[in-house]
Amino acid sequence: MCCCRASCATPKRMAQDASGSKFVTIVSEEGFRFIIPKQAAVLSNTLKDMLSEDMGMLEAESGVVKLMHSAPVVEKLCHYLLFRHHHLTALDGQSASKGSNHSFDDQIPIELALQLLECADFLDICSV
Repeated sequence: MCCCRASCATPKRMAQDASGSKFVTIVSEEGFRFIIPKQAAVLSNTLKDMLSEDMGMLEAESGVVKLMHSAPVVEKLCHYLLFRHHHLTALDGQSASKGSNHSFDDQIPIELALQLLECADFLDICSV
């Protein structure tokens, strides 16, 4: 995952790079950018709809999603999406049994818990 200030790339350049891109840029309210694989981002039903070309939204064209959440919340959200994507793809080759109990709960700072819950609700992210 990459994080940099908003002035790093111009929107025009991002739009040109985003068509057919395998990555999505998620921007926090402070302007921090988090670049994650599109396969991980679409685990959120809201992000999936925003990035769907069928919906005709600007985010689908540009590959950039702006969220009105703080950088620490967006960063932890991106960590969770990557965590979930990793474990779902790891289970593809194995049986569907839940023998391995991986938990993301230990990685959530208590001071971010309520904000993360609100963000996850808005983005329609189900737990693993």
